[in-house]
Amino acid sequence: ELYFTFSNKKYEYEVFVLDTRSFRSPMIKKDGPTSEKTMLGEKQLGRLLEWLSRMPKNSWKLLVSSCMWNDYAATAVVNGDANLDGWARYKTERDQILQYIRERGIRNVVLLSADANWSGIFKFKQSSGIEDDKARIDNTIYEFSVSPLAAPPLDPQLLKDDPEHVVHVTKGKTNVFGWMDFSENGGDSLTFKLFHYRPEESISRLIDEHNDGQMTMSASTLFNFSFHPHYTPST
Repeated sequence: ELYFTFSNKKYEYEVFVLDTRSFRSPMIKKDGPTSEKTMLGEKQLGRLLEWLSRMPKNSWKLLVSSCMWNDYAATAVVNGDANLDGWARYKTERDQILQYIRERGIRNVVLLSADANWSGIFKFKQSSGIEDDKARIDNTIYEFSVSPLAAPPLDPQLLKDDPEHVVHVTKGKTNVFGWMDFSENGGDSLTFKLFHYRPEESISRLIDEHNDGQMTMSASTLFNFSFHPHYTPST
């Protein structure tokens, strides 16, 4: 079993790293409500859902996949061909996970992915929001997909503009890495930065500058995105 979990109590985030290779059905197998096609396998899926249900209410819950969650992994054209690897070919199981999150009102879920050799930010709108005593909670689930760091980058062409589901796609063949900051108050805010990786501007240097409170590599920032789920007063 290659899947595992870990957590950070200071910044209140929990991480489930999925194994999307060991148990998956062949990609060519038909997907649908009556199909047994799977990405995770029955045991791993069960553990994921159980993990989601018992995580602290306001913690960030990061689901890490080695392939993209969004549908554009199947429709983005790269070098004249469609890139087929990803959850787009396993929608039934993916939608089962999203439905489980929606029906139980699980907050602050974030999807992370990579290994497509192109990067983007995508969103899954779950519903109009979750109510609590003080605020209306935005339960949109965002996916941050970041790659490649060192491999040859690809330049995807989406078949259509879709602002309802696509926040950002990096244009051109660009090596990238991502950076995520959490507030120290649980699920109050999350900031994601996408950087253009240049060998002369090492990641270790960025980490040192961040820890010193000086982020001087802003010229390399491709995209900056902040998410504040507790944002609308209840009426």
